[in-house]
Amino acid sequence: MDIQIVENKVHRLKLYGFSAEVENNDFTGTGFSLMNKTWQIVKANNLRNKGLNYWVYSKDTLFVGVELEDVDLYTPIAAGLQLMTMGFNFYAYYKHRGPYNAIKAAGEMVLAELKKRKIKITAQYIEIYGHHNPDETKLETELIWGIRPSKEFMERLADGNEVIEFNDEPIVIPEGCVVADIVLNK
Repeated sequence: MDIQIVENKVHRLKLYGFSAEVENNDFTGTGFSLMNKTWQIVKANNLRNKGLNYWVYSKDTLFVGVELEDVDLYTPIAAGLQLMTMGFNFYAYYKHRGPYNAIKAAGEMVLAELKKRKIKITAQYIEIYGHHNPDETKLETELIWGIRPSKEFMERLADGNEVIEFNDEPIVIPEGCVVADIVLNK
């Protein structure tokens, strides 16, 4: 199993689509509904895109969207799409080749391997569905899990500086700098 562990390489996404709370653990049904709604708007507004479907899982919420090309911020928002920006600096990556109904088993094998390696995952998980192919054996789906940085990486990063974490990402505080706590009231 070819699992790539990526540390300190920024993987950022700007996605347009829809999110919903998932009821009765029906991620598949919810995902297809969101995907169909997204593609109706993308096609109706002739929004150029990369042709990939992104499913972003967070506990009991699912966001399904696409990456758009050469588009200003307001066009997809005006068309009714929601914007989601996200990124990882530390993640595990696996490319599943084969039928969609085997993704869950592949994901479970990756999670078992990460646990065996003592790699801790964070809350978000993404599935990126490649271009459709009528031959199910040639379908490609990228699976990405946010992970906690390794102890070795954190030790190298610190190198005499203080390291704090914010949203599961390490931030180096150079010697002589002060960190202030900021509380935002919503």
